[in-house]
Amino acid sequence: MTGPNVDIGCTMRDGAILAMEEINATGGIKGKKFTWVVVDDEASPAKSVNGAKKLIFRDKVELIIGPANSGCALAVGEVTVPNKIVNIVPGQNANMTAPERDYVFRCSLTDKEIAKKMMEFLGDEFKKIALIHDTTGYGDHWYQTLTGMLKARGVKVVADESFEVNIFDLTPHVTRIQQSGAEILVFLGVGGDVPTLAKAERRIGLKIPHLGTNGFGCQTVIDLGAKDVEGYIFPDTVDLKKKEWQIFRDKYRKRFNIPEVFTHHPPPQAYDAVYLLKQALERTNGKTGEALKIALEDGVSVNGATCRVGAGGMSWKKGKHDAMVAEQLALIEIKNGRFISWERK
Repeated sequence: MTGPNVDIGCTMRDGAILAMEEINATGGIKGKKFTWVVVDDEASPAKSVNGAKKLIFRDKVELIIGPANSGCALAVGEVTVPNKIVNIVPGQNANMTAPERDYVFRCSLTDKEIAKKMMEFLGDEFKKIALIHDTTGYGDHWYQTLTGMLKARGVKVVADESFEVNIFDLTPHVTRIQQSGAEILVFLGVGGDVPTLAKAERRIGLKIPHLGTNGFGCQTVIDLGAKDVEGYIFPDTVDLKKKEWQIFRDKYRKRFNIPEVFTHHPPPQAYDAVYLLKQALERTNGKTGEALKIALEDGVSVNGATCRVGAGGMSWKKGKHDAMVAEQLALIEIKNGRFISWERK
C-alpha cells in the first residue's frame, strides 16, 4: 500500500473491497458476510511474511488476497499452504502456482503466457530486438522466459541491458541500444522505471517502437512519462472495449472517486477473483480451508471485467490454478495521455 508499487497494491485492494461490498449488500453468502483486514507489506518479502503470519495467527483470517508482487507472493505461499489458507495472488512468476502450492490461485496468468502474446505482436516484422529488464525476481524471470522464446524463433537480440529498480538515469543503457540498430525495444519491468527510460530516450533522440509487459499499464507511467511514453504497447488482462469492463470501471470510479485514467488491471483481477470465490463458498456453505480449495478445483468461472471480448473469462479448476491464458489477453496502447485498445493497422 506504500512504496514503489503503491498503484498496484492499493488498486488491487480496492477492487477486492468493491466486490465484497456488493456481495454483502445482497445478503452475503448463505447469510454470511465478508469482513476484511488490510496489511501493507511495502512490497518487501520479509514484511509480506510477517503480515501473513499476523493475519493468520492473530486476526484469524480464512482467506488471503495478495500480495501483489511475485517475490512477496512466493514467500507468503510458504505460510499459507501449510496452514491451508486459500491465497489469491496476481503475480506472474510460474512457480507461484506450482503443484505443491495447492492452496494458491492466481487471478492473472504466468509470464510465459503473456510472453506468447508479446511474441505474437513481434511476429515476423521485427528482426533486431533490444531487451532491457530490471534485476528483481520479476525482471530476471521475465528475461529468462522471453529470451528463451526469442532464441527458439531465431530472433536476434542486438542489445541486452539490465538495471536496478528506481535507477536515476538510464542514458548509458539507452545509448547502447541506439548504437545497436535495434528495430524495437522490449521493456521487462514495472511502471516506476518506465518514465526514466522514456526521458533518457528523449534526451538522446532514440525513436523506435516499444513493447512491454503489463508493467506499462500503470498510472505512474502516464503521470510521469507524459508525452515521452506515447505509442508504448503492452498486453493486458483488460479489454477496454468489453462491456463488463466498462460497467466495472464506472462503478470503481464512483466508489473510490478517481479520475478517468488509472492503473487498470489489478482492480478488476481482484474483483473477478472475489466472485470466483463466491461461487465456491456457496457450494461449501461458507466453509474455507480444504473444503474451499476442493470447491475451487471442482471448477469456477466468471465472464467479468477481465479478458478479451469473445475469449471467455477467468476460471479455476483442478490442474489450472492460473485464471487466464494468452488467448484471453488484449493489446493496449498509450495515446494522448490515455490507455486505448491497440489494433494492428
